[in-house]
Amino acid sequence: MTKKDLEKLAVGNIYYKQSPYDCKSCYKVEVVEILNDKEAMVKGLTKSKKGKKEAKPFKTSIASLHTSPSKATGGFKKGR
Repeated sequence: MTKKDLEKLAVGNIYYKQSPYDCKSCYKVEVVEILNDKEAMVKGLTKSKKGKKEAKPFKTSIASLHTSPSKATGGFKKGR
């Protein structure tokens, strides 16, 4: 994220984060709390298929949050 995006970062906004298992996919997260300049507490918006449980909040770096899915993905798909 650029400096402009950091200023717009607010609790409740939805951002995209790259999947840790596949560099060509991403998922939506919602900002729950901003901890400091570099970290934020986020919650995934997808629910599990079996128990319909909501995702638990987790810490992530602000630099890994993106406003569009095309910026969050990497690899071959990004070039297309």
